[in-house]
Amino acid sequence: MKVDVKALIKELSKPDGPENYKARVRLRNETARVGGKGQESERAEFAAALAKAIADSVPRERRRIYDRPFPNTLMRGELLRSLCEIAGAAEVPILVKAVEDFEVRDFVRRVIESIPGDEATTALAQMAVKGEGTEFRIGAINALGDRKTSAAMEALRNCAADPDPRVRLAAAEALANFGDPSVDPVIAQSFDPQRGWAPHSNAARTRLRLAANVAKAGNKAAADQIFRSVAANQPERFQVKAMELGVQQPPQQPR
Repeated sequence: MKVDVKALIKELSKPDGPENYKARVRLRNETARVGGKGQESERAEFAAALAKAIADSVPRERRRIYDRPFPNTLMRGELLRSLCEIAGAAEVPILVKAVEDFEVRDFVRRVIESIPGDEATTALAQMAVKGEGTEFRIGAINALGDRKTSAAMEALRNCAADPDPRVRLAAAEALANFGDPSVDPVIAQSFDPQRGWAPHSNAARTRLRLAANVAKAGNKAAADQIFRSVAANQPERFQVKAMELGVQQPPQQPR
């Protein structure tokens, strides 16, 4: 590793000016260098040093994002930008320590999203299921939807039963990516009007996307069953009826 990380951090922490600019250029150049072929050893060393710097710089005082930012916030953002390109599985447990830092936790999540493997999936699942803040959880849910592993699916099933309807709908959309017919009942119940109303047409669109992915995966019989189920529900009638009645609520279910 050709860059002194401690000296680099010191210069990145200075106010915007010539020294700060030169430090950012050195950081980006070193990130590009160690990211090249044959640089695996130096890349791992540099990524470990940057991740440790992020974990060590987490402020002891916990603040909300809308409070006055800490002086080292911009510096941490620059380090995380580089980690998006070079971080690996070894950095995940270190970065997770910074998730409680409201000022950079979305960036931390983005770094973990860029890392393949079970370690990153486990961290994202923890954020999706137990994270603080709906928007933050939805970001992790969307990332899990691209992973398509059993661990990701299990976390999304959990989120699809969440009390927050926004979390449930995000989980349903992510589950539709998997092309697994077993998630159809989970998607359907996530739109349950008794647990926070959501338009029936949205449920139909999500289930149709699932059916298309199921068919693409080769299970055309299961896809056809989902298509027929959606057609039988005739979800668009609810919207038409709501407009006719002038109300924005689903119709009463027959007893």
